[in-house]
Amino acid sequence: MLSDENAANVASILKNAEALTGNLAAGTTNLETMMEDAAVVLAQARVASEKLNILLDSSNAFLEEDAGALVTEATATLQAATAALNRIDGLIAANEQPITQFVGGSLPEVSRMIIDLRQTARSLSRLVSRIEHNPAEVLFGGKEAKYNLDTRKTEQEEN
Repeated sequence: MLSDENAANVASILKNAEALTGNLAAGTTNLETMMEDAAVVLAQARVASEKLNILLDSSNAFLEEDAGALVTEATATLQAATAALNRIDGLIAANEQPITQFVGGSLPEVSRMIIDLRQTARSLSRLVSRIEHNPAEVLFGGKEAKYNLDTRKTEQEEN
């Protein structure tokens, strides 16, 4: 038991134990930092959890108080829209032939009439502009060029 080999093994074990305890001692400073960081993370998680609870409470209150009214209003709106669409479908079905005749025959005529009305509106706009610019010319006509008996030409022709 007290051989040199056993003594060397015991010395090696003691050396390893010393290294292990040294590493443990050095690691405790890191362990303390890690524990402090974990405490900060846990504190932040606690704050987030409290905020989440507040949000859930307000969501529950909304669902209990307002959501029912909103769903009721949305349902009523959809029912009214459905009824209106059904009435429109009924009107179209009842008047399908007159609508088809209008689209086939009268609509092109209405289009031509709109084009004519636009042209008339442009003409009237030009007339109103001329009246605003020189009302006498529109009412009495432009100035007539004087006629020269000697040259037998108007002043415009001479220039």
